[in-house]
Amino acid sequence: MHRLRYTTTKFLLFVVLALNFFSLSCGNSAAELGKTDAIAGKRAHDFTLKDLNGNSVSLVDFHGKKSILLIFTTTWCPRCITIIPELKAIHSKYNSRRLEVIAMYINETENKVKAFNRKYVLPYTILLDSDGITASAYKIRGIPILMLIDRNSIIQYRGYNISMDMIKEVAEE
Repeated sequence: MHRLRYTTTKFLLFVVLALNFFSLSCGNSAAELGKTDAIAGKRAHDFTLKDLNGNSVSLVDFHGKKSILLIFTTTWCPRCITIIPELKAIHSKYNSRRLEVIAMYINETENKVKAFNRKYVLPYTILLDSDGITASAYKIRGIPILMLIDRNSIIQYRGYNISMDMIKEVAEE
């Protein structure tokens, strides 16, 4: 009987730890939902990463030309997958209006992201942050994180949810 309690306690501890790890890895805590990060209002760090065709893409390439909706994401995050239709709609509606949608895949291999792209047919720019250095520079702690950067490379929003009104305002400025 004592052994059964010990085993049950160990199992429950494992479940609690696993759920905590998952909640930290994919998404944000309930207290963070819908809030902007302290980084909003600051200049975005420049980066240069490869896209799926091997081309280098830099943030500075868009300065003065297009605003950016930057999504920090992975192929394995359920919430990241559920927002794909919304990202496709945003891309379709605003891409011609000076807004570039960019999905940055963190700590993923090129082959895995290419297979993911074939499955979900992503029409927007996909970048590989294979070593996670860019995500680290942006202090990404959970995913997905959406970041709206204006044409002057100033972060207007960073968080878990973003309103279409905010996207429209920044895309059409």
